[in-house]
Amino acid sequence: MKVVALAMTGFLTFALLGCGPQADSSKSGKTTANSSDSATSSAGSVKPVMSEKEAGEYYERLVEPINSVHDNVQKAYYEGDVVALTESSELLAKNYDEAAVKIESAEWPDRAVKYAQKVAADFKNDADVYRQFSGAASMDELESMSVDASDGSATAALRKVLNLPEAPAGFLPFSSPGGEYTGTMPGSDYGNGRVVVKNDLGIVTYAVTPTITFLDSEGNSLGETYPQSSTPVQPGASISVDFLVSPDITGKIRHIKVTSVNWHRGSADSTNFYQAPVDGKLIDINQP
Repeated sequence: MKVVALAMTGFLTFALLGCGPQADSSKSGKTTANSSDSATSSAGSVKPVMSEKEAGEYYERLVEPINSVHDNVQKAYYEGDVVALTESSELLAKNYDEAAVKIESAEWPDRAVKYAQKVAADFKNDADVYRQFSGAASMDELESMSVDASDGSATAALRKVLNLPEAPAGFLPFSSPGGEYTGTMPGSDYGNGRVVVKNDLGIVTYAVTPTITFLDSEGNSLGETYPQSSTPVQPGASISVDFLVSPDITGKIRHIKVTSVNWHRGSADSTNFYQAPVDGKLIDINQP
């Protein structure tokens, strides 16, 4: 799993880049991991090369502790919880360091060796990034940091050669479980509908603005709209947000999906502005 922390328009954005659950223990070159995560053969010092299946299972076990702590870092950032963020960052740095050592100590299949070596180097780099975060004493300090985190391409490549699925999305602060398109309004060529947006954070959010994407029958984007809710959204609560559709695309829409959300923390006019992706439920539109 990989995380990037970038200073963007006044706020820090954490993006999960792609570790995915890993395995536990590793070594540079090629190694096998047994059910006890020991990669050492029963013969003693010589470690056999892992099969691709063994290597994939091993990697998944390795990154699991990274992924779980990373979710805590993400959530703490979006909630503005400096204590939780810095303490989780310290643990995450430790997990990255430990995973890097295990990757370097494992015997990987030939096809995976160069990617595993780069992932180990990336993990060491990202451990340093999170150690920087762990030393911060305020959100302002965190957001002013300039860091050079890895881009996640090596982890994606390693997962590919080991026949693993894409890394899980990780923690997302909002979800969208559905909605509806009600068609054109009486006496108008505009279409309308609503989407449901759920606040999965532990704080009240303000000025919640979903990005609603309109898709044709082949999944191509026809456009977007950004309706803003004036209602503060309590922790764990959902709101219904109404939207309009331009007449030039009402007859072409076949699907609707919430793809991201913008919001403010503290108050609607706060400078604490955030944006995060959303994997909203695809809403099918049945129309001629």
